[in-house]
Amino acid sequence: MRCMGIEQFTLARDRLLETIKSEADMATVLEETLAALHSATRFSWCALMTVDPQTLLPTGGVVEGFSPGLCAPFWDNELLAPGFNKFNALARSTHTVATLVDATDGDLDRAPIYTDLYAPLGVADELRAAFVVGTTCWGSPFSSGPPKTARSPTSRSTTFKASFPSSHEHSGPAPASSTPTPSARQQ
Repeated sequence: MRCMGIEQFTLARDRLLETIKSEADMATVLEETLAALHSATRFSWCALMTVDPQTLLPTGGVVEGFSPGLCAPFWDNELLAPGFNKFNALARSTHTVATLVDATDGDLDRAPIYTDLYAPLGVADELRAAFVVGTTCWGSPFSSGPPKTARSPTSRSTTFKASFPSSHEHSGPAPASSTPTPSARQQ
């Protein structure tokens, strides 16, 4: 992944702030966040997820470069297998961004998510982050760098609503500090 310069950061930030000011629905906020990330860095696959701030389970999101059907094995691994950079740990940490290569000291075979899911897909690394406002997490993105083998990434994204039950209705900030709308929560 390339480094983000101050100009790219400023343009991406300003784009997101304009989206928030327009009181866009959550699907639009997620799509604009994805576009802002593309303007700042290069990646092959990505998922941006809104999460229930109490359970940290996903409530919806957008995926790009892979089928939403791959989310189920991802969450099986996230919730049931040992591993690195778990979302619940990042959300409660002062370091809310991490890569799998750094966490494994470059030995990706130490990570069950890599050996079970990513290696067969040709994923070269994973970046994870927690969108935290104060002490509350409202979303989590993860993305992979260019695959180890050449592949034509799709630019199409798919918005989804997670099937995990929300522990409670909430009306606080979401990714980029916007407010979820009733349509984003799918009451």
